[in-house]
Formats: sequence, C-alpha cells, structure tokens
Amino acid sequence: MAAKKSPPPSSPDPAAGAAAGAAAGAALEADPELLRRRFMALLEASRALSTSLVLEEVMDLVCKGVEMAFGLTSVDIYEYSAERDEIRAVWSISRDDPEGAAKFVGKVYSLAKDPNFRRAFEKREIVEYHVTNGKLAKTDPELVAEMKQWGEKSVLEVALVFGDEIMGLLSVGSTDKPLHFDDVEKELLIAFASTAAIALHNARLYHTIEEQATHDGLTELFNHRHFYERLQSEVARSRRYGTPVSLLMIDIDDFKHFNDDYGHQTGDEALRAVAEVLAAEMRRDVDSACRYGGEEFAVILPNTTAAAADVAERLRRKIEKMTFTAADGRELGGVRVSIGVAVHAGATTDVDRMVSDADKALYLAKSRGKNRVQVAAGA
Repeated sequence: MAAKKSPPPSSPDPAAGAAAGAAAGAALEADPELLRRRFMALLEASRALSTSLVLEEVMDLVCKGVEMAFGLTSVDIYEYSAERDEIRAVWSISRDDPEGAAKFVGKVYSLAKDPNFRRAFEKREIVEYHVTNGKLAKTDPELVAEMKQWGEKSVLEVALVFGDEIMGLLSVGSTDKPLHFDDVEKELLIAFASTAAIALHNARLYHTIEEQATHDGLTELFNHRHFYERLQSEVARSRRYGTPVSLLMIDIDDFKHFNDDYGHQTGDEALRAVAEVLAAEMRRDVDSACRYGGEEFAVILPNTTAAAADVAERLRRKIEKMTFTAADGRELGGVRVSIGVAVHAGATTDVDRMVSDADKALYLAKSRGKNRVQVAAGA
C-alpha cells in the first residue's frame, strides 16, 4: 500500500527530539560504533514514519525500526482501551515465527487480570521481564509461562503516550539471549516510542476521517459515494482485462411497515443486522458491501458470473432466518429481502447500465412476490 505523503496533523514533540539528541550524545560517548548504528536506524525509522498516514504501514515501520536497531527477535504493538481497561495486540512481527506473530494479533489482555501491563503505563518508563529472574517466576508464573511459550528470554515494554493520552504499549522481546539495555539504550527506545506515538496518533486520526468519508455511520458499510467510486474502478478493470463483475441490488421488503409496527430503533437494528450478514459473506479485500440508501444495499462481486446468483440466494436465506426482540422481551418478526443481480464482462461493462440492469431485476423480484432473487435478462 502506498504511503500518504501529506503532512501529519500534529507536530513532533520537542521533548522527544531532545531526548533522542541527549541519548545520541551519550551513546556516542559510551560505545560509538554500536550505539551510532542503533541511533541511525531509529532516526531513519523516524523519518520514514513522517511520510505515511497509513495506519498499517506506520505500525509496521515502528516494529521493523526497533527490530533492526536493536537486533530483536519480536516486536509487538498493543492498543489500549481505557473504556474496557484492556489492551489488544494490533501488530506483531517475529523473526522466528512470522505465522505465530500474525495469529497473535487480536489477542486481548484485561489489565484487571494482567496487571503487569499497567506497570509501563504508570511508570512511563521501560519495564523489564526476564524468565531467568527467580523472583518474577515466583510472583508471576503465568507471565513466565507465556514468555516460555514464545521462547522469550526477555521482554521490555514502554508505554506509547500522546500528550496525556495512553495509546498503548510497545513490547520488544528476545529469544536469543536476555536483554539488558543500558541507560542510553533505554533512552533511545523511550525517545523512539514518543515519536512512534505521534505517528500512530496521526495515522489513527487520518484513518478515522477516511472511514467517516467512505463509510455509512449506521451500518459501517461503504456509503453511496464510495459505492460508485468502487464500481467505477471494477468496471474499468473489467473493460481492460475482459474479466466479469457482478452487482447485487438488495432491498428490504415492506420496511416501512416494519418501522411502523416496531419503531425506528428496531428498524435501525434490522438495518445493522442485514449489514452484518452482508459483511460476513464478503471475500476480504475483494467484494464490497455498501449501503446504497435507506433500506437498500448494494454488493459488488469482481470476477464473478453465475456464482453471483448463488451468493444472492445465500444472503437472502440468511437474512430470512433473522428475528428481532423488543425491549420488553417480545419476539418480533424478521425481515425479508428482494435481490436483483446484474452480470457484465469486458467491453459491455458500463456503470450506469449495470445499476439499471440490477435495479430492473430487483423491481421484477418485487413484482413477482418479493423475498426472492431475480437475475437480469442476458446475465
């Protein structure tokens, strides 16, 4: 994914720069060659961070920068939720076990159950854990067991803080040998963590703004504007390479009556539930589920022909099985959908015609009794 070259929303923290400068000076006095290389590696990573607002890219740059600077075997980023008082692994790299690192992402730790993580937040300094430390093994057997599971001899953690906001943790580990950073190395890592926190804050802010611009607030699906942008892109791809693309137009049957009978709050719940079904059935990074408007949805299926009707029927059946419960516990009815399917390929593909064909098929499904799938003529 290409980096966004726009300037970050926030300016670099002067204190972080001062800390990095002081650390660099001390580093050159302590061990010129080794610490110079470490400082330069972190400086290069910091420069790279200033060129991107893509959240995944920023997290990867942070982890790889620390890994290269200190010769580590694993680096993790945890996101902190003050509301839930927990941290969640959002990015992880491991020299020894890349697949294991990928599976580790998403793991959640409650700070009430795992207070060790809170120490880095409270101290605002590096917290160290070593499996060879008998006291740690005696007081924190679960932590030691997990470190042994990953083959880690040492783990060092530093808080990621932006202003007064605790954003998460940067955790580094070694399976080669115990890590015993000296004061200069710790200052380097703390200074880089400050720079990383700024970059992560800016990337998350940019990501939020981008999400709001392209996603529907109620259903979290792509919005009407992004639907046309994505369809235009897939149509262009179809015309260039001669590949097929299918479009499903989906409308909730008799939704006005559902709203009138059960209220708009339950109606919103139904819209969200339908959206969840659509999102769950999409091929990741391939298909696009969108809220077209009101109670109407659209699904773009690249490289799909006859199978589009099967996808539509599967969606219809899953939605048909849903039921809703009122606030007082009463079982309410479900919703049904009618779906129009249009399939185009190559030179015949056209955005307006695709939407028109899918719409015509949708209204034909409605006229033939609703709660059904109708494929456009010639598809």
